[in-house]
Amino acid sequence: MQGTSSSIFEAVRQAHRSLMENLHKLEKAVRPEAGTSMDEIRNCLEPTYTHLTEHFRLEEKDGFLDDLRRCNPRFERITLELFNEHRDLMWSINEIRGEILTESRVNEDLREKIQTWIGQVRRHERRETDLIQEAVDTDIGTKD
Repeated sequence: MQGTSSSIFEAVRQAHRSLMENLHKLEKAVRPEAGTSMDEIRNCLEPTYTHLTEHFRLEEKDGFLDDLRRCNPRFERITLELFNEHRDLMWSINEIRGEILTESRVNEDLREKIQTWIGQVRRHERRETDLIQEAVDTDIGTKD
């Protein structure tokens, strides 16, 4: 982790915070009781897509998690799993974006698909947070 600068870490943290804020807005928008239009859902989904893309970019090739993987080979397997999850989550959001373009009304299937995707992103982010915490604990523990 020594190769990872604090500015990169801060950028990842800010991207994570923005992503979580957008996920919360999107989650509220797709609740049936919200009565949200398709345009409103599109307007929530697009910033989420942008933040997700930026967040993953900061973690991947020459990014924060890639640096962690290179500095500590014991994290190789988990970081590669997380990168695969990035690919799957991006594929899923692109599928949802395509569906939103072709649908004229918000339906229960779309709401459920978006809610499921949000849950997947949150689980993924928890795994990343756990990995980062373990790496920090390992770094601190070896400096005694």
